[in-house]
Amino acid sequence: TQAGTRQLKATLNQRGIQLGIDKRTLATTIGGAFGEIEIHRLLNSGEELRVLIRLPEKEKSTLSQLRETPIQVAHDQYVTLGEVSDLSYSREPEVLYRRNREQVVSIFWRQDRSIQAPEKVWQTLQETLVPELKRQFPEVTIQATGEFEEIAEVQSGFKKAMILTLALVYILLAIPLKSYWQPLIIMSVIPFGFAGAIYGHGIMDLSFSLLSMFGLMAMTGVVVNDSLVLMTRFNQLHKQGMAVKDALIAAGKSRLRAIFLTTVTTVCGLLPLLSETSEQAQYLKPAAVSLVFGEIFATPITLILIPLFLSLGKYKPVDASKAESSKTAPPEASVAKSTIEAS
Repeated sequence: TQAGTRQLKATLNQRGIQLGIDKRTLATTIGGAFGEIEIHRLLNSGEELRVLIRLPEKEKSTLSQLRETPIQVAHDQYVTLGEVSDLSYSREPEVLYRRNREQVVSIFWRQDRSIQAPEKVWQTLQETLVPELKRQFPEVTIQATGEFEEIAEVQSGFKKAMILTLALVYILLAIPLKSYWQPLIIMSVIPFGFAGAIYGHGIMDLSFSLLSMFGLMAMTGVVVNDSLVLMTRFNQLHKQGMAVKDALIAAGKSRLRAIFLTTVTTVCGLLPLLSETSEQAQYLKPAAVSLVFGEIFATPITLILIPLFLSLGKYKPVDASKAESSKTAPPEASVAKSTIEAS
C-alpha cells in the first residue's frame, strides 16, 4: 500500500499560460467547482450569515466533470478547465518532517544481530543501492542516522578522548615511577592490544561498533596494569642492587603468574558472553571481543616487549654490596619476599 493522502494535482499547460490564466484563478475555479464559493455575507439579528453557491453532488463526483468546468478568459469567452490545465492524482505525506530546514524521510529496519550486524547491512547499501539512488535523484542526500550517527559522533570524538586519556595515563605513571621514559615503555603495548581487538572482530565476523570502542578503553586499562606490575617489580629488584639482566629475569618469573591469571580470568569470564546466541547478547559482543582478543594478543607482547625495552635503558651502577647480598641470599628467602610483595 502507498503511504500518504491521495490528492488531485492541477498544473497550467502552455495554452493556459498563453491565455493569461494564473495559478490563483485556477485554484479558485477548482475550489468553487468541487467545493463552494462565497458570494455575499448578511447580518441577521446581529449574526453574520454567509451566502454560498455549491454544485449538486452528482455534478462534482468525477474527474471528467471537473475538466468540463468553464473558466472565463475574456468578456463572454470561456474555456474548459481540461483545455488549460493538466489534472493528475498524486500522494503527499500527511506529516512533513524537517531537519536543519531540510525535508527528511526516515527509513527504519529491525536487524537481528545474530544473523548479520547492522553496520554490514549499511555498508552493503552504500556499495550497491545508495550510488544508484544518487544517480537517479542527485538532489537527494542519503545518510545514516540513529545508531550509525551515534557511532560516527563517538568516532569523531574518540581520537580526542584517546589522546587526552593517554596523556593522563602518562602523567599518572610518570609521577610514581619518577621517570619520563618508563611510562612510554608501558604504553607501547597499547597499540598491540588494539591490533588484537581488530583481528578478533575479523575472527568473530563482527563489525566494529560503538561498544567495540568502549571495550578498547577497558582493554587499555588492563594492559597498562599488567605492564605496570612487571615494571614496578623490576625497579624494586634493581634498586636492591640486582643487575639489570638478573632483575629482568627475576621480575618476569615473579610476575608471570599474576599477569597470566589476569588474562585467564578475564577471558574465562567473558567466554559465556562470546558463546551466547541471543539477540540481546549481540549488542555486548563487540565490547567483549575487544577486551578478550586485545588481552590475549597483548599479554605475551607485554612479557617480551617490556623486558626488551627495559634492557636498552641506561641505569646507575649497581652497588656491589647490595648485589652480593642479593646473590648470596637463600632462594627460599627470595621467593618468600617476592610472594609477600606480590600479595
